[in-house]
Amino acid sequence: MQPVDFNELVERFSDILAEDIKAWQFGGKKVKRIGMITGAGDRTDCLHSAKIGMNLIVGSHTFTEIFGVKALAHKYTKERRRE
Repeated sequence: MQPVDFNELVERFSDILAEDIKAWQFGGKKVKRIGMITGAGDRTDCLHSAKIGMNLIVGSHTFTEIFGVKALAHKYTKERRRE
């Protein structure tokens, strides 16, 4: 992944999730790596991110997990077609 501006990344995720998201820039302005966890973040995540200097983007529980549900439905449909 090419480094991307943190604010640009926040806008992209907001567009993809179709919702307003929360974001805190505790690390560098350019993002080189992304780790993802589905579900809603909490204050502990925010405090830990600040402590280690890691940027944090938080979407809602529903909108971050919908991709997994859609992927599972797609896989199930594909398997059913094989039967």
